[in-house]
Amino acid sequence: MNLVNVLKGGIVYSNKVVMVSTIHSRDSLIHSLNHGLEPTLAIHKEKLLVAPYGFDGDKWDPSKDMYLPRNYSAYDIEGKAACKVALRNRLKFSGYSSVVVGCIYSSSTFDVSTFDVDMDNLKAAVRYAMNKGAQLVFMESETPVMNSLMKALQNELKDANVRFIEKYDEALAHLILAGSDIFLCSSFHDPWLQMPLKAVKYGSAPISLNLASDGFRQFKVRDSRGSSQSEYLRQSDWGDCGSTAASQYLLSTYGNMSIGQALDEINTEPSRWAWRIKDGMSKDFSWDAECCDIHRAAYTFIKNL
Repeated sequence: MNLVNVLKGGIVYSNKVVMVSTIHSRDSLIHSLNHGLEPTLAIHKEKLLVAPYGFDGDKWDPSKDMYLPRNYSAYDIEGKAACKVALRNRLKFSGYSSVVVGCIYSSSTFDVSTFDVDMDNLKAAVRYAMNKGAQLVFMESETPVMNSLMKALQNELKDANVRFIEKYDEALAHLILAGSDIFLCSSFHDPWLQMPLKAVKYGSAPISLNLASDGFRQFKVRDSRGSSQSEYLRQSDWGDCGSTAASQYLLSTYGNMSIGQALDEINTEPSRWAWRIKDGMSKDFSWDAECCDIHRAAYTFIKNL
């Protein structure tokens, strides 16, 4: 029985195979993230479909979010400013800041054993934002204890314009998304929280911290044993065959953007920034959108055989 690969058999004898990844294209999944199944996946390439992850569209939508002091949408954006004021008051930020930077992370995101983010990049981004007058808030998702790396960062970055929330608060999580202009993400590949897509929906620009200087963007995946591995995609390959619409949007809109570029555009090109934010908010990244459409297409194909 130890010689039988059930997953391989499923691929061979199925009519359609749906793989779920917000960022990776079909080709990159076949050739880089195949877990030893590249020959099988390559032979059956035409039956493979890639669907993005999503989120609960009823729960994560600023136009009807019950946790927000004022709802807003891409077509009525004024409520976002009210949410920023409420967030700054909730966190007891003093003075005035035109930009708020948020970050909600999972317990594994900033774990030294998995290297899901370069802490030097995180520190550099935080210091840069602080020097530009931004205010920052960090909160760990769904776990009551802040991990050791973030605790060390908190001790190192003691500043009146930085807040570390040590206990997850659902209402505050929604307010952080709504009140932030920029959202720091360890990676756009976030199958657990989908913070990059939620940030876009709430009008907060997702900025990834893992852009390497050689033009590759690093993505973290876990193998069948749960170990974390690094995979790299060259920027020229981001839009290759089989990419999801969510992937194409994230990478084309924010893939090359650093926190410095985001802050500069906010301050020097506000009209362009406003268009960028509203354009993202108008899109649907919930489970009921592209992910559902791709699964429905697979079922329809099989039904019509």
